[in-house]
Amino acid sequence: NYNIYSGGWAKEHSLTSKKKGDERWSWENGPEFLRKLELGSYETGAVLPDEMVEKLQKSRKANAGGFNLRQIVLASFDQAIHTRGEADTKSFFAKTYVDIMGIEPIPNTNMPANFGHLAGGYDAQYYGYLVSEILN
Repeated sequence: NYNIYSGGWAKEHSLTSKKKGDERWSWENGPEFLRKLELGSYETGAVLPDEMVEKLQKSRKANAGGFNLRQIVLASFDQAIHTRGEADTKSFFAKTYVDIMGIEPIPNTNMPANFGHLAGGYDAQYYGYLVSEILN
């Protein structure tokens, strides 16, 4: 099934890859690029102070471990759920979450009920988000 490479899905996949490349490029071009973003004020042309740019650079990967673990949880859950005939997705997700994250998910929630990538074209291909991190 190649439907993800046509129509709206092709655009989404290419945007994910482009976005990751742009993000990496902006960090790799360092403080000068961040200063030019003019996030201080678009009206006055004020740029970010050096101290803020330095803090941004130091904090760049502050949550990378948690982000990557979450992506592994979602990709693992997506792969596993697509290899079963049926499953209690709430319970199965909670087990996957604990196995990988080492902590319980938020009580009384059912994350899979809001995980749109489970259907609608991705079909066990959520791991593509982590692949895009590697390729860019």
